[in-house]
Amino acid sequence: MRSEDFGAFATEMAHMSELYQKPMSEAMIALYFDDLAAYEIEAVISGLHAHRVDPDRGRFFPKPADIVEKIGGDIAARALLAWDHAVAAAIDVGPYESVRFRDPVITRVIAAMGGWTSFYDWPDKEMPFKRKEFCDRYAVYARTNRHGDVGHLVGLFERQNALNGHLVKPPVLVGAEPTKALPASRVEVDGLPERVE
Repeated sequence: MRSEDFGAFATEMAHMSELYQKPMSEAMIALYFDDLAAYEIEAVISGLHAHRVDPDRGRFFPKPADIVEKIGGDIAARALLAWDHAVAAAIDVGPYESVRFRDPVITRVIAAMGGWTSFYDWPDKEMPFKRKEFCDRYAVYARTNRHGDVGHLVGLFERQNALNGHLVKPPVLVGAEPTKALPASRVEVDGLPERVE
């Protein structure tokens, strides 16, 4: 979470305080905020909700560790869904087109694992290991907001056209909405300027 998320977090903790009839001081809310600062506000709120509806542990006011446990389960599930989403995109789009995922964590993970064309070309026997690596990386980047803005993943057409000085087709946007191309712009690869969007 970032400092600007404190208001939303404090409001959520005030709701928890009312529900569980447990008064919380500003210092206690700040302590919870510090303990959960490594996670996105959406993940924390989701973790609080998951704790409230837990039939066993939800009867008691959560400690920061309870919320982290709920977030961890959420992230593991999200990582598996992200893997399925990335594999489906590799089959649908192929290695020739450049892509950008709406979920920036997917883009960051694939970039860290060698890029779009490598992702497409892994041998079948390596897939279980690659899936584990993908999910582990996804969980780390999602928890720590370490995905940054990596732009897009370069396909074979873009790489070759940029090296030859030709215009480059924009990447395909992959996400919840129907797949579509992003606006065109000039790009260069391997030590040359990146796409300007």
